[in-house]
This record gives sequence, structure tokens and C-alpha cells, in this order.
Amino acid sequence: IGSVVINNKKEDYFINSDFINYNKNQEKIYTKGNSKAFTNNEDIIITGDDFSFDRLSDTLQATGNVKIDDRKEDYILYSSDITYKKNSNQIFTKGKTDAIVQNKYKFNSRDVFLDRKVKEIKSNKYSIIEDNNSNIYKLSRFLYFYETKFLKGENLEITTNTLNEKSDKFYFDSA
Repeated sequence: IGSVVINNKKEDYFINSDFINYNKNQEKIYTKGNSKAFTNNEDIIITGDDFSFDRLSDTLQATGNVKIDDRKEDYILYSSDITYKKNSNQIFTKGKTDAIVQNKYKFNSRDVFLDRKVKEIKSNKYSIIEDNNSNIYKLSRFLYFYETKFLKGENLEITTNTLNEKSDKFYFDSA
């Protein structure tokens, strides 16, 4: 037990943890304690307490204090349970999820889906989004295209200029 490292240059991933168990027959890697995974070019860095990595499906399940820092796409996700499907470039979270997108938007949601190919983040759960212009968006569900900065949502309440004495509120069923 200590710092254990797997560096697979051929399949482009690096895993570091306090404890690692590799099941050769099932092609699965299990980690416990201070787990960290990233691609060798460090575009995406995943940290969490424990990992389960299925080499056959190229899927990483991370639990406990999980953080995904995607430097290429410019977002950070926080959750207690995240699944990253490397081949399809898709990320799924379970439960409470916070995100910072492009250092402009703070998302507070649950059960989030992020598609790195389509460049979208979405949730069918109640969500709150704050931008760095002091606007707050409350939605029953949302779809945000982070490359084009386009937000779609349902049951949308927008509060503008929340730091000012005079702010406006707008309500939309669908926008």
C-alpha cells in the first residue's frame, strides 16, 4: 500500500492511487484511496476516492469526491459518482453535481450527462445556473451547448442583476 502507478502509453491513460488491484481475466482495474486518472497529454484529469476501470469497454467509474477537470473543453465537474466512457467521450453523473463551465457559468444540478463530441451538457432534473454577470437561471431541465453558448430549458425563471438593488425576473415555459 502506497502510491501505485499504471502508465499505459499505448491506450493513452495514466492511473495513480494508494492501492490498485488488476483483474487480468476480466481486464478490470480497481483503485482505493486518492485515485487519479488522466490521458497522457493531460487533457482530462479525473480524481476521486475509488475507481473501477473496465479496459474492455474503456469505461471508468469514479466514486467519492470526484472531480473531472477538462482543460481542453474548459469545464470542471464535481460529483460523488461519475462514469466516463472514454471511447464515446461521454460522462454521466449520479446525484448532486456541480460544474464550472468556461469560468463563466456555475451549474448546480443532479444526474448530469455531458457529451464531449457534441459539446453539450444536460440534465432532466431541477437545476440552477449562475453566470458571471450576476444572472441566475432556474430550470426544471436544461440542455447547454457549451461551444456555441446556447441554453435551452423548461420552466425557466431568470433573475437578472442579482447584485443590484433593481433586478428583473422573467418566466418561460420553454426557452
